[in-house]
Amino acid sequence: MKNIWEQAWLSYPELSDKTEQELFSSVGTNAGERIEEDKNMTGHANDMVGHAMEEICLAAEKLYGITCEKKDGTEEASLRLILEENDNLGEEGFTVTETGKILTIRAWKPAGLLYGAFYVILCAARGERLTGIEKKEVPCKKLRMLNHWDNPDGSIERGYSGNSFFFEEGKLIIN
Repeated sequence: MKNIWEQAWLSYPELSDKTEQELFSSVGTNAGERIEEDKNMTGHANDMVGHAMEEICLAAEKLYGITCEKKDGTEEASLRLILEENDNLGEEGFTVTETGKILTIRAWKPAGLLYGAFYVILCAARGERLTGIEKKEVPCKKLRMLNHWDNPDGSIERGYSGNSFFFEEGKLIIN
């Protein structure tokens, strides 16, 4: 069993409100055909889209207790990952919309689909409504990260600032 700190924000607690579980019942993508068409995409493009689909299915299982079916293509999927040319989204941007019980994540590049998937999962895990959502995210910086130097045992790299306020003895401190 993984420690809670290994999953960070991806530790999905089961939700009591199952109202939107239907949106997570199946996932499909057009990414395979788009990646083949665009010779500029790297070999990791399929991996990113695959990871997005895996996380969505894991979230469906953990949050709602349901099995998410992976579909070939998007036509019959309740959650659709669409790669389409759109210079306005940049390499990591995405849009999320819900219409007629179909949740759609659109991006120009696979990284955008992955970020969009994580956004949708985070919203669902927080209990936020996805019905009727219209969201557009376009990162202004290509590289974004958090490096707080804290170790799960409570120590901090290079001894800065005393003990961690995130971890203690391998456990996440929640206060």
